[in-house]
Amino acid sequence: MVGPNRKTLLGLIVLVIGFVVAMAAVESLEQSVFKHISQSQSQAVVDVQSLPIAAQFKVNDRTIKLEVARTVQERQIGLMNRPRLAPDRGMGFAVSPPRDVEIWMKQMKFPIDIIFLNNGRIKAIQTKAPPCPTEVCPTYQAGTPVDQVVELAAGEADRLGLKVGDFLPITRIQEPNQSAPLK
Repeated sequence: MVGPNRKTLLGLIVLVIGFVVAMAAVESLEQSVFKHISQSQSQAVVDVQSLPIAAQFKVNDRTIKLEVARTVQERQIGLMNRPRLAPDRGMGFAVSPPRDVEIWMKQMKFPIDIIFLNNGRIKAIQTKAPPCPTEVCPTYQAGTPVDQVVELAAGEADRLGLKVGDFLPITRIQEPNQSAPLK
């Protein structure tokens, strides 16, 4: 049996080393491109959304009108990038099936109060949740299953006298072609 000559063996070694170096360069380039795309997407500014007023609740002779985020995209954007929220306005979110949801303040411009409800009962209130200017943001949750979340301007939960255990009846505002606001 005759073994490979030295030139062939050397050529094969150079070819394998070249292939390994090329694959490492491609992997490094892919990681750089993915990192750039990821940073670009995370830094992208989400447009401000304005949803129709579709629900409301009344407390102590005050009426708070709620925009209702119905779709996944509407819920993901929420109140992002708005400059403020009027004291008589809020945003409502349905949670179906009921579960312990996490709310974060990414790309928010102002603090809010977050009211977590189940069957109309307030299960938890997070007051004055601050905006999050970083990529990694804290989350807020009730610690128990909820079927609705309402976001209000910071301090409104206290001004309205809302407390855990209170019943907060949210009603639909009748508009053509609209389903129930939060469920």
